Formats: sequence, structure tokens, C-alpha cells
Amino acid sequence: MTLSIGPATDTSFRERTSVDRNLEGVVDEPPRAVATATQTAEIWSTVATRCHRRSIPISVASAVFYVSSTALLSLAGVFGGTPDLRLVLAGIFAFVVAAALGVLREWSQRWVDRGQRSAAANLRIAVKDALRPVAEQIAEMQSLTPSQRRTRVPQVAQQVAGSMDLLLRDIDGLRTVVYELKDGGRRMEHIAYQGRGDKPGSFERRAGGRPDQAFEALEQNESRLVHDVRLEKLRGRRQRGIDQGYRTYIAVPIVVGASGYGMLTLDAPQENSFTDTDLYLCEFVAELLGIAFASANG
Repeated sequence: MTLSIGPATDTSFRERTSVDRNLEGVVDEPPRAVATATQTAEIWSTVATRCHRRSIPISVASAVFYVSSTALLSLAGVFGGTPDLRLVLAGIFAFVVAAALGVLREWSQRWVDRGQRSAAANLRIAVKDALRPVAEQIAEMQSLTPSQRRTRVPQVAQQVAGSMDLLLRDIDGLRTVVYELKDGGRRMEHIAYQGRGDKPGSFERRAGGRPDQAFEALEQNESRLVHDVRLEKLRGRRQRGIDQGYRTYIAVPIVVGASGYGMLTLDAPQENSFTDTDLYLCEFVAELLGIAFASANG
């Protein structure tokens, strides 16, 4: 996975002067005007998002009004015979409503697309800035001795935990934990964590009985996003979160090739706090951690 930002393009003196003047206008603009513009943009964004979520009903309504307008105009005798003014007006009204709904649907789609592109660009920049120290530490490991590399792994893990806390700071009560396999793979113990004050516990293999889900996920190299641990428990799946202060979590194994080294987990006390995008981000970060673990154990 490569995160990159396109190179800045050069601009002429005239273009730069125009931009500077525009910026001066923005700087000189009264704070109240800026706040009003921001509030207006937020309102339009909310309207567009709600319309986009209802795009199917809007499309159906537009089609119904269009068919109705055609039927009313036909009954009015517009296409032959003496027109009925009332039916003509009703047909025109239905056509205008159909056209307006179509425009609304297209406008909301374009607004949402623009917002998604902007959010994706901001995310790329944020990820690059937050994870650059992690990448730098991993790169430095290649010049260290084996013992120094093993010492560096907890530092890299703590840097990762801090970076995730920065990237997902809008999630209340977020906790990031990096686990490492210990005792020949019989136990997983945290080597770094950041966020909510609850100290993370460890995972241990139990002789006989059902295996712990953490080890199952590691052995199967399977990422997991659980939106609500209470629902999982009702389905008969053992979950620790209810007793550990969280309701939702992401768990991503740290695996390189056939070797498993540990796990990266995120959890929060409010259910449905994480999205698929958060899961993909964790998978990318787990790959970085895998490089550090493999370098230390190589």
C-alpha cells in the first residue's frame, strides 16, 4: 500500500498574485462572516447527505411524477384535441417536480462525491504525517544489531499506538494495544498501549476446551471488526469486552509469511464506533508492525 501526495504544480507570477490577493481577502474577512460561511457549508452538507441516503426513494418519486405528468398532459388533450387547462397545469406541475427531484438527486451525489474526495485526501495526508515516525524507526532498525532491534520493537509499537490515537482522536474512549507472542506462542502480552486508562490484559492458551478467539484470529490470519460485543455474546460467541470496559473492537493479526508475531487491537466503550475504513487502516499498520517484528526476530 502506497500513500502519496501529488507534487505541487508551479504557478505563474500572475496566478500567485491573484491567489495572494484572494488569501488577503480571506484573512481580512470578519470572523463572523467566516463562521456564517462555515455554518452554511455544514447545512448544505447535511442536506446533501440526507438526500443521498434517500436517493432511491427520490428516484422512484421522480419517475412517478414524470409518468404522471405525461398521463395528465395526454388526458388534457395537449397531444390532440382541445386542451383542458386544469389538467395541463397539473401535468406541467408534475413535470417540474420530477425535474426538480432529478436535479436534487444529481446535486446531492456530486456534493457527496466531492466530500468523499476531500475526506480521502485529508486522510492520506493525516496517515502520512502520523505514520512517518513509525516508518523512520523501522528503517533505522536495519542498521542495528539483533539485540538492539529487539529492544526497538516496543518503541515502534508505542509509536504506533500514539499514531492511532492521533488518527482516530474523534472516537471517545479509544484504546490501542499492541500484543506480542510470548512463551513459545502460549501467551500474548501487550508491549504498548495508548488511550483509555484501563490496562489491557493478556491472552493465554488453555489446555483443552474452546481456544481463545485471539489465538484463532492469529492462526487463521483473520482480521475482525466487532461492532457490538453484546450481540456477539447473544449469538453464542465468547466475548471479553463486556468485562473489560469496551463494547466494540478491531483485532488484526501481526503476521509475516507463515510467522505470527502478535496482534494490533483497537477498542472503545461505545458500540459501532469503528468503520471498515478504520479496519483497513489497522491492517496497513499491522503490516508495518510485521516488518519491525520480522526484523527483530530474523
